[in-house]
Amino acid sequence: MSQAGDLATVSQISCWGDSMTERHPGVESFTDALAKLTGRTVHNFGISDQISTQVAARQGGHPAKFLVEWGRIPSEGGVVIAPLTFSPIMPKVELELTGTLSDVPGKLLYKGGVHWFERATPGPEKPLGEASVFMPSLALERRNDVQILWWGRRNYLETERILADFRLSCTFLGQHGRALIIGVVNSPGKTPGSMEHAAIVNLNDRLRDEYKDRFFDVRSYMIRSGLKDAGMSPSSGDIADIENDVPPRSLRFDVIHYNDIGNQLIARKLNEMINEQGW
Repeated sequence: MSQAGDLATVSQISCWGDSMTERHPGVESFTDALAKLTGRTVHNFGISDQISTQVAARQGGHPAKFLVEWGRIPSEGGVVIAPLTFSPIMPKVELELTGTLSDVPGKLLYKGGVHWFERATPGPEKPLGEASVFMPSLALERRNDVQILWWGRRNYLETERILADFRLSCTFLGQHGRALIIGVVNSPGKTPGSMEHAAIVNLNDRLRDEYKDRFFDVRSYMIRSGLKDAGMSPSSGDIADIENDVPPRSLRFDVIHYNDIGNQLIARKLNEMINEQGW
């Protein structure tokens, strides 16, 4: 599925996701490890506790919609807006996103318990319809990058929503879109026989069927090959994890997130996949 064209050489990589992508104190993220391996600039756009639709809204594939107070954007200053879909800045209430609301430049923020849109510069008052779309500037700026899309952990039971968000985000990238999809992982409490484990395995199977050589089933990889590729012998705890179809604990720093070794393995696999695609 390699794609040729005038964007065949892309110098930067953008990684969109939740806490699996976000940097954690004292741990080398897979994005930082990938930057070392590739020599490229790698952008980390991970925000913890966001569901797939929120990440896809920041990435640009599934822009958030808002209802604007009084049905208009004033000629200057800000206006209260109410999310009609999942907000791309929650739960990070301190986050501000620059972009456009119904094509008016400004920034989306949260203050005083409500969402706000503040114009970048004064201009004509703009009457609006029932729903106004917010498009983040970063989504457009990074559209031609190689993109790593990793989400769904926070809403893994919503299979159709997650699949739709991946499709929208890949479509947003256009015909030259270069995206790798990473699957959802399970924690020790979500083992074979549980509804959660079945949902995660089913989701990953469907992602594999749809994206083929652009899909990385990180969960299965860590269970089957992670320790071997890291040159590590399994501990008794690792063996128990593997028997329960859970990524081994020696590759994690908590029940779900990968440690330095695990993230370095992820970076190696992604680097291989990027090279195989000719990106």
